[in-house]
Amino acid sequence: MLCSAFTHRFNTMNRAAASPSPHAYRPDIDGLRALAVLAVVLYHAFPQALPGGFVGVDIFFVISGFLITGLLLERMQNGSYSILDFYQRRILRIFPVLILVLAGTMLYGAYTLLASEYENLGTLVAGGAAFIANEVLRREAGYFDMAATSKPLLHLWSLGVEEQYYILFPPLLALIWRYESRHVLGLLTAIAAISLGISLFDVMHNPETAFYSLAARFWELLSGGILAYLHRPGQHWGGLHARMGRHGPWLQTLLALFLLILPLTLLNPDSIFPGCWALAPVFAAVLFIDAGVDQPFNRRLLAHPWAVSVGLISYPLYLWHWPLLVFARQADAGRLPPLHAAAVLLAAGVLAYLSYRCIELPIRRSPHRRGWTLALALLMVLVGLAGYQTRRHEGWPERKMAQAYAGVDDAIGDWNYPGIGFDGQHLRSNVLRGRSHDEVLFIGDSHMEQYWPRFAQSYQLHPGYFTLRFATYDGCAALPGLNRPNSPDFPAGGCARVYAAEKQLAAAAHVRRIVIDNYWERYLHWPGYAQGMRGLAADIRRWRQRGIRVYILMSNPAGRQFVPQNQVRRLPFLQPPPDSVKRSRVEINLDAQTWVRVLAHLSGAQLIDPLNSFCDAQSCPTVDDEGDPLYKDEDHMRPQTAIDSASFIDQTIVP
Repeated sequence: MLCSAFTHRFNTMNRAAASPSPHAYRPDIDGLRALAVLAVVLYHAFPQALPGGFVGVDIFFVISGFLITGLLLERMQNGSYSILDFYQRRILRIFPVLILVLAGTMLYGAYTLLASEYENLGTLVAGGAAFIANEVLRREAGYFDMAATSKPLLHLWSLGVEEQYYILFPPLLALIWRYESRHVLGLLTAIAAISLGISLFDVMHNPETAFYSLAARFWELLSGGILAYLHRPGQHWGGLHARMGRHGPWLQTLLALFLLILPLTLLNPDSIFPGCWALAPVFAAVLFIDAGVDQPFNRRLLAHPWAVSVGLISYPLYLWHWPLLVFARQADAGRLPPLHAAAVLLAAGVLAYLSYRCIELPIRRSPHRRGWTLALALLMVLVGLAGYQTRRHEGWPERKMAQAYAGVDDAIGDWNYPGIGFDGQHLRSNVLRGRSHDEVLFIGDSHMEQYWPRFAQSYQLHPGYFTLRFATYDGCAALPGLNRPNSPDFPAGGCARVYAAEKQLAAAAHVRRIVIDNYWERYLHWPGYAQGMRGLAADIRRWRQRGIRVYILMSNPAGRQFVPQNQVRRLPFLQPPPDSVKRSRVEINLDAQTWVRVLAHLSGAQLIDPLNSFCDAQSCPTVDDEGDPLYKDEDHMRPQTAIDSASFIDQTIVP
């Protein structure tokens, strides 16, 4: 039944494709939509299997730019352009399923989310309803931001980019068409080049802006728009393959496949993206569309009825799949086994089909288009207001779920460190004054910072002999030459400069001890890790030759079981989460410890291992005696945990 319904729809559209309309339906573009959405959902469900699947979103951008620009150009050319008609079409296309998903996540979240989680959901619902979800996420992004896997509407960022494009681009194109009709192609190309330049700059200096902002993504949608201009009636473009000789169609297809497979297999979440890497999927999409429906690959595969069937439900499938994956992962304490992930994708497919057949199509085909437009706009405003009120009331903490796990909510974001700062040369230090000017210098990342509360409390009561200086930066290891692979110039020139500033502080004559702590596992697969460890060993040997005592802390226990949100029983029929985790499972997560032991051995530093202080021979607790989480996330202790349990670090400051 499902397949026959889609086949009927496909055949109907195929007949439309045979008509002479300049903006005729192309089934191969729906097939390309299917390829894009499958790449995204498979990446989200099985990230190890398709590490670069997120580039499917970039393919969507090109498709949207091509179709929207083609429609606008057709209307402008025949004199039927109406901005109100365009926006009405977008509302009837976008709003029905989006309203359903926003309302559904709000309703489910009311019974299963903590107050902070529900407040964040409300913020994204309001942002999604106002077409600014990408900007909301850009401003929230940060090292200690709530994990992406816990945000049910994280995926709305791409819809925000598209919606902002739909608002800004039609009037811009209308102005160009009216006053500079002879230079449309040149002006569109210039705008795309400026946007690409912004993307290339931001990806190195402000990666969150490069990823989420319309300005840095505009060129991707405009690439499809430029292609639509080349394919409009009256142009003599004919496709790139027409200029490549007798084997042009296959050469163009092979080039498109190469440009698509390259990022799908070589990229991962730590890659520098979008930037130059985004050129590959964007130009792959351009080449597939430019080839035309009659080219062999497009005709046989992309225009196949099964591919078209998936393409027709790609929009609702994209909307449904991510919140379902997030809620399923939350219900299983942060786990999502492959079989469960496959079941979730199947459920998302069913919901997508029902949304398309029972909601989207009837509304779009209704003769009462104006009435539906007003009703949908009103519903979107109401949903947005519900999200805004949820944010304003801090996630409605009086809800039963929120009250039952108020202690867990308190643990999320529980952090007590005075702050960090780096201008490219000077690193902010946080100092606890002792009776002596002789210093203990603490360097590293946030794993070093988590011990600050213990020292701060003890020095407040009884100032110690040494002065303690913390010189750290979140997400930057105290390892020479090591920069972030996804943003090597952040912060202020890169993490390598942060270490250089730490090393400069270590050169001071009054430094008597140096304590180093990194989340070693985080950096294990960063390019240059081995060289950085060798460089640190050499620096430690030089410090020791000056009479400085050096301590190296190994990583404290870590893993998803320590995440406060994973210690919540989301649904009444689920088993309560355990209050401890097997020590063997924790030790598996600490897969950089051999490196750290070798570092200590080669450099002569004194090694401190927190594992035995936190765990017994069999297990490691995840909550305290009152059932409250010991950690703020999967690898950072809460301040009180450090105060109560981190006695092993006291040896670094004892005279």
